[in-house]
Amino acid sequence: MKTYTSVIFWMRTIACLSIVLIHSITTTFSKMDFLGHGTAIRVFQLMLMFSTPLFVFISEFLLAKNYHVKTKPGFSKNKLIYLGIPYIIINIGIALFYFESKTFDQFMTHLGDTMFHGGAVTYFIVIIFQFYILHILFAKYLIKWKPVPVIIGAVIFATIYWAFRQYAP
Repeated sequence: MKTYTSVIFWMRTIACLSIVLIHSITTTFSKMDFLGHGTAIRVFQLMLMFSTPLFVFISEFLLAKNYHVKTKPGFSKNKLIYLGIPYIIINIGIALFYFESKTFDQFMTHLGDTMFHGGAVTYFIVIIFQFYILHILFAKYLIKWKPVPVIIGAVIFATIYWAFRQYAP
């Protein structure tokens, strides 16, 4: 089992680095107008798209392996201290120095966009917290449910969510 877990950690490392590469390529193309939008680099970027679902799977796999259906006492407090506080501080800094807001209302808008709408690379922390919350809420039920209806329900939920984000103001 130890070897298997070691492989999982390496897979997560590769997935994380691939996600960084995806964002690096996207940012480079969006910021550098003089670069050609070559097909080869776009194909490479598309080949890296496996990494996000892989990271999601591995994260839940490790949560389920380490905590099964019940987390340790202090789990949430520990995660809030070590992930939540730095997340808030970093995003306040990004909103202050990157956006150069003129008013407090502008600052709060930029802070909200940065923290909750994917306006900064730190948004993955929100996604990690979502994993923790979903695991705490649903792990005890998911081990009893059949996977196909759960997957179908998840696809329907995700479709409605993204449709809402796309068409709601």
